This record gives sequence, structure tokens and C-alpha cells, in this order.
Amino acid sequence: SSPCSVGRGLPGRPAAGRLEGGGGGSSSSLGSAAASPGGSGAGPALGSGRRREPTLEGALSKYTNLLQGWQSRYFVLDFETGILQYFVNEQSKNQKPRGALSLAGAIISLSDEVPHMLVVYFANGEMYKLRAADAKEKQYWVTQLRSCAKYHTEGNSK
Repeated sequence: SSPCSVGRGLPGRPAAGRLEGGGGGSSSSLGSAAASPGGSGAGPALGSGRRREPTLEGALSKYTNLLQGWQSRYFVLDFETGILQYFVNEQSKNQKPRGALSLAGAIISLSDEVPHMLVVYFANGEMYKLRAADAKEKQYWVTQLRSCAKYHTEGNSK
């Protein structure tokens, strides 16, 4: 079992943010920002400790640009590949992602610039400014992103 697939700490947690609705600015709540693995960290381990779907997904706000500011986006972190993808909303996650970057070599830092903000500095020079719904949600994403980045960075250096 990889250290990247650490247990989930927030089963049944409320939404990590809001999704963009289809009509003009309406928003709907997301069921949970928790991952969609084969169970929470509290249950019995499956065989080798591997999950069927080692992903973390949920809504976070992403700073797009000066004109548009913060926009709600749906993020999917694949622990196996170390790829963080984002989509306009949850409904579009079966389409091509708006962005997809490897966490190998990435640095995830906290920011006091905006409440509940974190920044992901990717090895290719790109940067995502992200904002969670609350401090607990922010810490959860930071922990998961850092763990995955560490695992894939160490894996690439061997």
C-alpha cells in the first residue's frame, strides 16, 4: 500500500464548496468532498490495503484571473498517477478536464492571503490558488495533496 493512499478522515462531511449551476449563478451543494474509495479509513483493510478507486474529489474555488476572480471548480486527485485534474463542475468530470497536472515535485503551501486558501506550485512552473469552504476542509486537501506529491516525488527520484 502506498503512503499516498492515506485514510480518509472526513466521511459524510458537508460540501467543500459549491458547484456552478446550469442557470446563471445558481449553485447546488456537493454531497461530500470525501473520496470515493472502497471505504473509510475506519473499516477493515481490503487484502493488500489497495482501494478500488483511489481518488479524492470535491469542489474548491480556484483563482482564475483578475477579471473573473474565484470560480468554483470540481477537483479530482488520482492517488495512483499523482495527477490533479479539475473540471468546470461535477457534471463535466466525464469529459476532458479543464486542467490536469502531476503532483510529482509539487509544493503545497498555506496562504494567509485569503481565508482557507492553499497554493499548489507544480514542478512545471504552473500555480493553482485554491480556496476551501472552511479551515478543516483546507487542512484535509493540503494533507492529501502533500502526501500524494511526496509519494510521487520520491518515486520519480529512484
